[in-house]
Amino acid sequence: MKRSYFFGLWLVVLAFFTGCTGGPTAPLAPVVYHQFDSRTKVENIIPLEIKNGAIILTNTGEKIFDEKGDITDAHYKNGALFYLLKMQDENIFILKKNKEVFKEFKANSVLQYYGQDSIIYAVRLAGNTSNFYDNIYQLKNNDLTLINKNVPLFGTTRPKSNFYIKSIYENSKIVDRKIYDIQTSRQIAVEVKNPKVIFGTPLKNYELVGTVPNKIFYVYAGSNGKTLFEVFDTETNQAYTLLDSDSKIQFYRYREHVVLKIFDDKSLKNESKMHVHTNSIESKYDGQAASLVYLNTLEKIDSIPMYFRPVLFHTGFPNLGGKYTKETYITLDTLLLNSRLEKKSTLF
Repeated sequence: MKRSYFFGLWLVVLAFFTGCTGGPTAPLAPVVYHQFDSRTKVENIIPLEIKNGAIILTNTGEKIFDEKGDITDAHYKNGALFYLLKMQDENIFILKKNKEVFKEFKANSVLQYYGQDSIIYAVRLAGNTSNFYDNIYQLKNNDLTLINKNVPLFGTTRPKSNFYIKSIYENSKIVDRKIYDIQTSRQIAVEVKNPKVIFGTPLKNYELVGTVPNKIFYVYAGSNGKTLFEVFDTETNQAYTLLDSDSKIQFYRYREHVVLKIFDDKSLKNESKMHVHTNSIESKYDGQAASLVYLNTLEKIDSIPMYFRPVLFHTGFPNLGGKYTKETYITLDTLLLNSRLEKKSTLF
């Protein structure tokens, strides 16, 4: 009698995990993958970096200084160089266009975000010690416009896009994250497109991978039994499934621009460096055939610009000694991302 009971219990458990018809897991369902359009290259970008309060043009090495203070951020838009200058007076920031004063902010903090074809400045006015940033400005087509007010940005995660991410805590641990559009303060309700179904309930949980302007990327357990990589477009409120855990991938980034590399050979292995979190790894797959997708537009491109850098995934795992083993990945898959991403961080 006891043997029959345990045999029956084993059949129930087996049905649960295999997804057999009649079990709690729904039969595997097909997934439609997005078909990428083609373009020749990433949009025209003049690359630069900020170092020691100055602008360094990547292609020429030219340095641009401002004697009035330290440059904290800069961007080329419509042929003009815009940069944000922090004056020696702690409560003055100046936005300059081609070294001429464009806008002065009497503020104790100015944060810079990136929208689609625009730059967004969040300004916390001098004397404001609250969590709220008083004024949100959008720089577009060389015009600066006030687009939002009183946005609670203090303590949030700030990716290089038009979103901010608020962590939800329980017992000092992050249990969830909410995504908001800084331009409207609207919470973004991401709906996964092909969720796995158990006991008739779709599993809508996902792990946030990163953002670019107006697009949110994430991974989750899909209805076809694979881990899916998907994008939610906040302009169209549509989700597009891009690939699954069969593919090996790499990410490359320059500021708010991200390129996805999808290797043709699905037998490749994940690549990592053990026992360290590093910002430099060479891939042995550099010569492998692959598709390149510019994630900002979801279009295929011919090559990755030289000023883009690999996005490395710093992760790790508990070892047998009860300690933590660090690991840094350059080549990975969606299954690894779904199991190792921590809610406090994103890749881009």
